[in-house]
Amino acid sequence: MGWFFLKLGMFEEALDALLKAWEYSKHKLEAAPMNLGHVFLLQKNQKKAMEWYQTSLELWRNREAFFYGLKSDFSDLNMERYGISQQDYDRILEELKCLTGKQLR
Repeated sequence: MGWFFLKLGMFEEALDALLKAWEYSKHKLEAAPMNLGHVFLLQKNQKKAMEWYQTSLELWRNREAFFYGLKSDFSDLNMERYGISQQDYDRILEELKCLTGKQLR
């Protein structure tokens, strides 16, 4: 449900649904923190978004799949409509890729 609320721009509802999914999964559902990151990013809270993206990244066994999903979500969620430029989003992706070589080994 959280993804659908997110796609509709219903951020508070998305946040509620995704937090419930995260708790219900006992913090094992890798997509929930990624989408929580999107909620915070679209609400202009990049610091909180990065925290959730990092949590998600730590759960993904296939890092390529993580970055593929994260990259495709930019257009899937039409982030430019909410003021997130492709350039800014790409910087976030690069920052996360740098973390995979440092903290997340």
